[in-house]
Amino acid sequence: MGTNFDDFFDLSLQTDAALGSLIRRLTRDLWMEDHITLSIVQMLRDRLHGAEIKRRGYPVHLAVNAFKATGALETKYGDLAIIVQLDFGDEAGLEGVAFLEAKKREWGSNKLAAIQKGQFKRLQRSAHYTRLLVYDKDPISGAAMGANDEWMRLGLWRRFYGEIPAEAAHRLPHTHAAVVPLGIPIHAGRTDTWLYRFALPFAAQLGLRYLQGIDLETETKVLAAAKGRSEKLGVPSFVLTVRAGHGVPGDPDQPHDFGIDGDNLEELQIRG
Repeated sequence: MGTNFDDFFDLSLQTDAALGSLIRRLTRDLWMEDHITLSIVQMLRDRLHGAEIKRRGYPVHLAVNAFKATGALETKYGDLAIIVQLDFGDEAGLEGVAFLEAKKREWGSNKLAAIQKGQFKRLQRSAHYTRLLVYDKDPISGAAMGANDEWMRLGLWRRFYGEIPAEAAHRLPHTHAAVVPLGIPIHAGRTDTWLYRFALPFAAQLGLRYLQGIDLETETKVLAAAKGRSEKLGVPSFVLTVRAGHGVPGDPDQPHDFGIDGDNLEELQIRG
């Protein structure tokens, strides 16, 4: 079962720490985008499935599953798709998807792994909120991470009110997995750590944006691609499904129908 969290910021903070620990442990021979993404998807599923977020007013219950593409992909549609279902206990729920294209920072360099602008443009044409997901063995921190200021200010505000332990505050100004709007590398033509000034920790994007229904694609054809049901657009390499029941008690072991095509996406086995 997953970890329990005080609120969505607590989820983001703890997830960011877990991501950093995972990435720092990777050796050079494992420094490959597919391996890193697979490890992160498995970790998120293991930590978040069955979790309860004890926010004010009512708790939020999470049910999480993970999938990977089967066989060789004729057309890949992003490295990671995160499908989110928000259930408020009535008919006014929401389903949307976030797409991320993963790139590692090359070992011993300030360059990111080969960026294919054509692939980026194809993704952004149909999924405008697509993010570049950057992995870095070194901390992404300091003045180079301008968008991180809001993350840090929120953390310091929480610490002021005693809701974040003082010993945890030092983790706020840096991360090892960050997201950048895909349009920035496309139009700026930059493929290096210059992009970090527009970055936000991936854990913050997940907990404070995606799980709030923000920055999600809701178009039917794009959702179909995330579920492995679009021959035209292709299939993501990995898919994470998240059902968030807002004030709705739920059994995380009860299957939730996301409409995943089992011929193109296979469920990842839970690690022992």
